Order: sequence, then structure tokens, then C-alpha cells
Amino acid sequence: MRVDDHLDAIVAAATRDWRAPGAAGGAIALFTGDRITRAWCLGLADIESARGWTLDTPTRLASLSKHVTAAAVFAQGLAGRLGTWLPELQPALADATLDRALTMTSGIPDLGETLGLAGISTTLSLDAERLHALACRIAHLNFPPGAEISYSNTNFRLAQRAVERAAAMPLARWLDAAFFKPLGLGSFALPDDQAECVPGLAQGYWHAGGLARRGAYGLHYSGSGGMVASARDFVRWLDALLRGAGPLAGMLARLAVPGCLADGRAVGYAQGLMLHRLGGQDLIGHAGSLPGHKNHFLLDPRTGAGVLVFSNREETAAQTLALDLFAAAQGLDRRRAAPTAMPTGLFVDPATGDTLDLAQGPGGASAAFLGTAEALHVAPEDGWLASESPHLPIRIGPAAPEATRLTASIGGAAARLWLRADAVADPAHAGRFAC
Repeated sequence: MRVDDHLDAIVAAATRDWRAPGAAGGAIALFTGDRITRAWCLGLADIESARGWTLDTPTRLASLSKHVTAAAVFAQGLAGRLGTWLPELQPALADATLDRALTMTSGIPDLGETLGLAGISTTLSLDAERLHALACRIAHLNFPPGAEISYSNTNFRLAQRAVERAAAMPLARWLDAAFFKPLGLGSFALPDDQAECVPGLAQGYWHAGGLARRGAYGLHYSGSGGMVASARDFVRWLDALLRGAGPLAGMLARLAVPGCLADGRAVGYAQGLMLHRLGGQDLIGHAGSLPGHKNHFLLDPRTGAGVLVFSNREETAAQTLALDLFAAAQGLDRRRAAPTAMPTGLFVDPATGDTLDLAQGPGGASAAFLGTAEALHVAPEDGWLASESPHLPIRIGPAAPEATRLTASIGGAAARLWLRADAVADPAHAGRFAC
């Protein structure tokens, strides 16, 4: 099959629902440098106005924003303890370093998860000051810094606040003056929240009962996931980052440094960037997820070749589509050995209370941890089951389907898992708990 036909077939299979009348969709682009070589703009960016997607449609970047915020941290010359700029934090958070925050190895709890534990939905409208006040009340880390990697948006909320203290202005204004205007990126912006109007913005949707519904997110967006840009401008940003243009001179080399655990092991997350290895090539990228928005980008720093997926549909598997397209465009082997037989069910680590839900169905094998499901494949080097996620590495030792005890590693931390029916809780966990 010709390469172009193969690419079209991948897109057609992944976007079948985007082509229905009145359906939301997205923009997909293959690029080299700042030149978009293939593009597919499908479906509606705004169902209510029947406005279609184009490469110039601004959309919510979600966590594709993170490396831009990390670049602001480096441009300001910030390093060391968070407490240097945010002395109001409790000691545990104040002692965490910016390096640990930017690489998700700090142990700082996620505010969204914290609100969820308290029964407060993220659709509730909470501004930046209220969320920062909540962060300032958190007295404990989820784990000692460097013990493991665990994705937390609070890391980048606090990094943003540090930049704003150092710059004496809001991050949105600083980014516009320091990065976006000098680079001619007119669609880039950092709105405060969902209520702020952005001209031409793609709206996010999820589907239920055959109806499209708006995705709702009430929290202040922040530099962890709040930026807006068009596909064309995002490709230009990546090209400027790759070339070190203007204010981005030398920036990519700093952003691409992988985080390390306390024992020296490198993790698959750099400074606001995910590190992928595909067909023997090292790529940088990131996933983005907000209610009704699913995005992903990949970039080969050696050649400038990349892929960008923007979608305003909740169910889009953007990372899978991006990896499939990049592999097809570059002639790389994307095949993963699927598990033929594996243990399934809810497994518990009695020492920590962590749960891992293993399932195998028509869509393949998966592991769900902290509400996030990750596809599993068989690692060729040792036969362990492994996830593909750079920020949630899961590895499970070989075991028979009837096994009730497993050896695993989650986020770089060792775990001993028992099938829930056989697990015995650690007595230390008994008692009253309050959030």
C-alpha cells in the first residue's frame, strides 16, 4: 500500500464518527519543520454554528501547554525550592524543587483529585486564588520526592505562580510579550477559565444517548493545561522551539532533559514533555485532555518531522492515532505483542492500598490505575506486561491467568499485588480518615 493511502486509511478508521452530519471532529497534521505536508480537517469545531474545522481554528491545548510553562520557568532563570518564590506553602511542598515539579517526581498531590476526594466536582467554578489557597493548605506529599513518577497538574500550577512572582505580572501577559508576539503566533493565548471568550474557539463535546453535549470544566485553567492555539500556529511554535528561534534559543535542550528518580533511574517524562521511543527513534511529545478535548503531538528533534492531533471529541484516542500516523509516515514498526493470556480482576497492594484493575477484552489488554486506563503489551526484552505511557509506566511480571499475586512496578515504585478477594489490609490503615 502506498504511504499516502496507508495514512488515509489510518485516519479514516480513527475518525469514522467525525464524518457524520453535524458531528464534532478535529484537525490532524503531518509536518516537517514549519511546513504542513498532509492535513485532515474533519467535522465541526462548533456544532451550534455548524462551523467546520480548519488548520487555523484555535482550540484548547490542554496539557500540551505544559512545556510552554516550563519554558517560561527556564526563561526566567528559576530553579531550586518552590518555597523560594512561594513561602506561603506548607513545608513539604515548599521544599519540593522546580525540577521535581516539572518532571512529575515531586509527590505533590493533584488539586483536581483532592477536590474529588472531598466530593467537589471539577465543573465547579474555582478561580486561581481559591485553588492556590487550597494548595497552600496541603501539608503532605503523596510520596517522598523522587520515589516515583505520578502525574499532577498542581506541579505546573505552582510553577506558574513562581513565574508570576518573579515576573511581577500574570503568566498570560508574560507569555504574550516574551514568546507569542516575538514569534508571530497570533492564535496563542492563556484564558483564565471556560467563561472567558476566545474568538473562533473550537468547543469540546462528549456524547450520550446519541446527543452531543458540551464538555464542562469550571476550574481556573492555568499554565498546566489552559493555553489555546491553532494547529498551524502550534506547528510554528514547535519549529521555533526546534530551531531555537529568538527567545527560544537553547530551550529545547533544557526541556528535553528527562527526569530522574532518587535512585538515578531516568523516567519517561522530561520538563513538561513526554519522551516516546518508536521504532528505535527517540521522540518528544505530549498528550492533552480536557472535557471534550483530546490532543497529542509527536516530534522527532533530529529531523523536525512530526504529527499533531487536535480533536473536540471526548472519546478520541489521540495518542494512539498520533503514534500510528507517525510510524506509518516514517516507515517505522509500530507493532506491539498483545498478551494472549493474563491475570484479570482487581488487584490490591496491601502495603499501600493502591489498586490495579486488569482487564482483557476485544479492545486488548489494559490496566487501570488512579482512574486512568492504559493499554498493555508484552515487553520484548523480558516478557513483562508494560504500558506505553511515558508518565504512567506500569510493568507487571509474567504470571499465569489464574495467578492471585503479582510482582509489578507502577510509576517506578515496586508493588506486590494481591487479587482483591485474597488481600489483607495493613492494620496501619485502620481508623478514621478525613479530607
